[in-house]
Amino acid sequence: MLNKRLAKVGHIRIQSVAFSSIFNIGDTNNANPTSRAIALQQEGAVFNDKDDLQFEDYPIFKMEPNWIELENKVSMNSIHHSKTIHVENIYMNGTSQSGIVQIGSIKKINADARVKHFRRIRSEEE
Repeated sequence: MLNKRLAKVGHIRIQSVAFSSIFNIGDTNNANPTSRAIALQQEGAVFNDKDDLQFEDYPIFKMEPNWIELENKVSMNSIHHSKTIHVENIYMNGTSQSGIVQIGSIKKINADARVKHFRRIRSEEE
């Protein structure tokens, strides 16, 4: 059972939340952010049809995630001295690639980010 409390936040400043990331104030039962990306850095930065890369061409995107299953249940008793979660100030540059910024309780997280990154250098023939 999720121990619910009220979240009271004074000031938050976040520059960026991108690519399947989550910013949440409050309680969450499940979070499953997923991000897939193919990044191509190419000398000369001229792109054409041969640079049209597809996820299905790379095994990393076909693999099933190996989620951690908790075999042992842990019995825990928490005593909260306040019925609210107090957060005064948060300053963040950002969160990306399935990241989670959570103020409050969360029961289960399965975050999955996969990036295939290429760097291509010009050959002398080009």
